[in-house]
Amino acid sequence: MGIPKFFRWLSRRYPMILQNVRRESECPPSDNLYLDLNSIVHNVIHGNDEVRHAQISQLKDFEEVWAQIMIAIDEIVHMVKPRKFILLALDGVAPRAKMN
Repeated sequence: MGIPKFFRWLSRRYPMILQNVRRESECPPSDNLYLDLNSIVHNVIHGNDEVRHAQISQLKDFEEVWAQIMIAIDEIVHMVKPRKFILLALDGVAPRAKMN
């Protein structure tokens, strides 16, 4: 669930952390990369646009989902090119899924 209002505080204090990077040339030099894998898994399974958001993924099996997750991670790592450290973080099941 995160820390309430932390992202707002962080982004106001350090506005340069919010950058839309679409190409490798736009990416600033970085020593470290911290990835929240929950968002990557969610985007692979549900998509990131409104049309697919309500639908379940069209991916057929676990191997296909896993391959798409690895492709998404690989794209981010190759775009950012961290020089020293990569941290992949994945926490537990979302509260709504636990209730279901």
